[in-house]
Amino acid sequence: MDVSFTLLASGYGTAEAPTLDGEGGFYFSDPIDGGVYHRDAAGEVRVVVPKRRGVGGICLHADGGLVISGRDVTHQNGGEARILFGRDHYAATGLDPATSFNDICADERGRVLAGAVWGGVFDENSKGALVLVDEEGRGRVLYDGVVGSNGLALDRARRRLYQCSSFNRRIIVSEPHGDAYRKVGEIPTDAAPGFPDGLKLDDQGRLWIACHRADSVVCLDFDGRLLDRIKTPASDVTSLCFAGTEHPEMIVVTANHAERPELRGCIFRTSVDVRGAPVEKVRI
Repeated sequence: MDVSFTLLASGYGTAEAPTLDGEGGFYFSDPIDGGVYHRDAAGEVRVVVPKRRGVGGICLHADGGLVISGRDVTHQNGGEARILFGRDHYAATGLDPATSFNDICADERGRVLAGAVWGGVFDENSKGALVLVDEEGRGRVLYDGVVGSNGLALDRARRRLYQCSSFNRRIIVSEPHGDAYRKVGEIPTDAAPGFPDGLKLDDQGRLWIACHRADSVVCLDFDGRLLDRIKTPASDVTSLCFAGTEHPEMIVVTANHAERPELRGCIFRTSVDVRGAPVEKVRI
């Protein structure tokens, strides 16, 4: 797909976790330099959560505010912070004390699914897992073996959950099992360049993946076949989200700008011919 991009914002250590606000704007984070930001429909950018580093995932909460990842999973609302799952809970799960959380999403019950990164290592030696935080504030490790925990997306129509395991270039597929999820397979991403990072579903249930260390967003089917590729102005694409209703758009966030490195992490917008799948809110 040949598209043109509009630069919306720049100057970030890395731009991550674009999340629609439901009012024509969106939230995003800078896990390197710190902070969670909001860009409104008029284009004004303001700080929502100052300084916080390591935020790789953002969800809206049904009662208002945001649920964000990082050193813990926290509900931020009106200047107040409520830890949903943090280091005081780790002993019951067997998580490494240095665990942090990257991408997150909510399931149909409003629980939080969080990609854990053990020991703070995020490279080819990374060890990670999927953690479920339930209505009682309990956390469970559903499975491990994730090599660089990244994008998470829930497919309500097929009742499946997808999680990027970046450094072995796989998408882990799980399905509901009792009151949790069980791994049922993997989708290879060898047909895509780079490493799978952020992940979203369109309204047809197809997988759209931000390609880390590559200048692309790609669309894959459930067998890992390449359906589409969008070339971006950045060599490191971190995540994406779909926006717009009458005129569908894609928001793409990056760690750099290929031709203008002084811009650092950037946020771009482009018109597309697909719409995003519905996204759940957190309700715990």
